[in-house]
Amino acid sequence: MGRLGIVLVALLAGVAMGGGTGTPAPDAAKGVGPYFDFFEAFARPDPWRSPRSRGKLARYLECARLGGGLAFCPENIYWTRTLHPQPRPDPHRAAIEFARILGSADLDVYLGINLLADERDGSFYTPVPPHVPRPHDFGNPLLRAAYAQETLDIVNLAQASSGGRVAYVSLVLEADFYYYCPSTRPDYPNLIEALLEAHAGITAEHPALPVGVYFTLNALWDEYQRDPSVYAAIVGDPRLNGLAGTGPGLDFLGASSYPIGIPPLFSDPDEVVREYYALAVTATVKPFHVPELGWPSENVEVRGQIVESSPAEQAEFVRQYFERLIAGLPIAPTVWFVPHDFSMDGFPEVFCFFRDMGLWDRHLLHAKPAWGVWLNH
Repeated sequence: MGRLGIVLVALLAGVAMGGGTGTPAPDAAKGVGPYFDFFEAFARPDPWRSPRSRGKLARYLECARLGGGLAFCPENIYWTRTLHPQPRPDPHRAAIEFARILGSADLDVYLGINLLADERDGSFYTPVPPHVPRPHDFGNPLLRAAYAQETLDIVNLAQASSGGRVAYVSLVLEADFYYYCPSTRPDYPNLIEALLEAHAGITAEHPALPVGVYFTLNALWDEYQRDPSVYAAIVGDPRLNGLAGTGPGLDFLGASSYPIGIPPLFSDPDEVVREYYALAVTATVKPFHVPELGWPSENVEVRGQIVESSPAEQAEFVRQYFERLIAGLPIAPTVWFVPHDFSMDGFPEVFCFFRDMGLWDRHLLHAKPAWGVWLNH
């Protein structure tokens, strides 16, 4: 059968039966993003009924194992449901099942809990219609307490289902947008208070589990051109860093990184400057993560903006990321957020930017040149 065949059979058995060693490795240096087919497939009664679906999932799990042993598991909290809870069967069912599959495959889990306004209204930092509670509700201690409890519930479920393999928890993904948006910036201090309270609740039950938050390097870099104090204000926030005399702060900070950008920020890997990473890393006293990293492998057009790339350019970015851009900087772990290309069916147009960002093709049958570079660093 060969080694790869044996590995795939073992992984498929793990998907079916559960298990896992329960031994997280929170010093993992690299990982990959979620299996993009999973949450769409999970809407079906039995997402792994067909051998084709199970085979592709097994290839993803082997990709995650070889790519660093750490996989990103996303989940959402909607503040409207937190503020006005409704009885819901298995509200986090898909993410918890994905965490179980990852743990069964002997993978560590990077649990990313995104904070959104409402299923109909998109990100929590965008303007919302009148029927949605306004962002300043985070000044309400009852909402913060409900938010902290829901994050703790998700962590407890993910730890139990994965066999104790949750290695990191990020409480909000790209939280700095809350700071940039004029309608939500006045409430940014309340968001920080909510994060600290959620952190306290999780660490009380899981004292060895690192809990933090991550920002957006592209937005930080762009804002820095107008306001050089932005890194100190966001990444260096005294409360998040435990420097305000009010507590230990969070356990880590980090940022997503898609330096080619929409519109283009850096048009090729040679243009990316070390300061793009170094300014953020040196603004905090906490460990620094890059839980989302990516560079497309094909030309992309999104909303009239064209980004040019190629498989060779993607591979060159991976090489320069490790050898030049973060060399000597205390960044760990790094997660390549799109492990495989995916179909745009059901995704908004802006996701075109990510469609061809995978290290593998859509079917996880053919690796791109960047995969070999990733493995060698």
